[in-house]
Amino acid sequence: MWEASTSSTDDSEEKCMICGGVPHGMHFGVNSCRACAAFFRRTIASGRIYKCKRGGKNCNVAKDVQNVCRCCRFLKCRRMGMKFTDKPCEKLSESLNSTLDSPSASSLSISSPPPSAPSPYQYEPSQIRIENHKVVYDINPFLLLIGSILTGPLIPIRPPLITGVRYAPLQRLHLSINNLFEEVNYKNGDLRVVTLINIVEAIQEMEKSIYYSSRFLMSCQEFAELQLSDKWLIFRQVCHSLFALVRTYASIQMFGYDLEDKRMIFGDDFYCFADKFNFDTSMMGLSEENAKKASQMLEPFANEMYNNINRPMKILRVTKLELIYMLGLVIWNSENIPELSAEAVDVADSFKEEMANELHNYYKFELRIDNYAYRITKLANICHAVDRLAIIRKEVFTMAKVFDLFSCSLFDKDSFL
Repeated sequence: MWEASTSSTDDSEEKCMICGGVPHGMHFGVNSCRACAAFFRRTIASGRIYKCKRGGKNCNVAKDVQNVCRCCRFLKCRRMGMKFTDKPCEKLSESLNSTLDSPSASSLSISSPPPSAPSPYQYEPSQIRIENHKVVYDINPFLLLIGSILTGPLIPIRPPLITGVRYAPLQRLHLSINNLFEEVNYKNGDLRVVTLINIVEAIQEMEKSIYYSSRFLMSCQEFAELQLSDKWLIFRQVCHSLFALVRTYASIQMFGYDLEDKRMIFGDDFYCFADKFNFDTSMMGLSEENAKKASQMLEPFANEMYNNINRPMKILRVTKLELIYMLGLVIWNSENIPELSAEAVDVADSFKEEMANELHNYYKFELRIDNYAYRITKLANICHAVDRLAIIRKEVFTMAKVFDLFSCSLFDKDSFL
């Protein structure tokens, strides 16, 4: 059950996450204005060293402050998730890293990432074929991959967190979002338009969403510390929903806020029009009548996602931090999973409480919104819609299997339906 606060909002205008000014778009992974983006780029490129004017490293960096402390401005850029990806400037000098020391001492340092080595648990698309309207492939290697991730150690956040600093839950989710999806991967010119998606390709995209969701969840410390049975219950419930949200957000960032534009990203390299999209059932070996039935059953997905998730997010102009908040709500919606242990429910409740406090501070101090209950209510409604989409997906694939129209081991009872 989704909960919302009781105040109301009078301002839904999106603002720069650094200074609160008018944003120009996504720069270095953060919704920011031109000035803040240029400041961050200059700082990284030149390796400049800043000292806090007041010494406390907690100065106000709002756009209406004169002579803003450059040290605190840069620190806020890093806290909000900005990262420079241009290869010549990717490596920061040691002197630049020193600006990230704690307010009271220089004892804090940037954690060094472990030496990179080929991982035996990298995702590779499964070899899939269709035989007599059944998807035939060996799912066991994929299950082994996911199991190895869920039973493995906490996946580190990149760039590394500052040693000794306590990061709040919402902030850590924000910094670990690249384990779920990379915004820079979605470039308008690199995407192809698809009207009929191949079933094999659709299943491979679902596998990707499951894989990346497992990595994202295992970069969340609270989730990684749960017992395996609780991890599995939560993971199965939310893996597709997390990707539905981030792909919708990526679609809006790419294609804009026009409500008549129904383009949505559905894969790493393709998009579709919600009102002109369906699954290609021609390769499934169905009779003409059953092929029509299967097509009718699968058709509602794109329209359901657009009307109840994409469109509301466009109207609300959801910010990146609000997206992270919704991801947190979806993950820790323990009411949807009655089998969870009491310990996991306590973790979920605590996480949601801290997220709510962080979101309050974000609205009050970053967006300068005092009455924001309307926005939170709309965010909760979008999470409801994500839940409904998951239910529809389960019903469709269950019915398809019962009536012998379509079956796939990926959606068996003990897997990822």
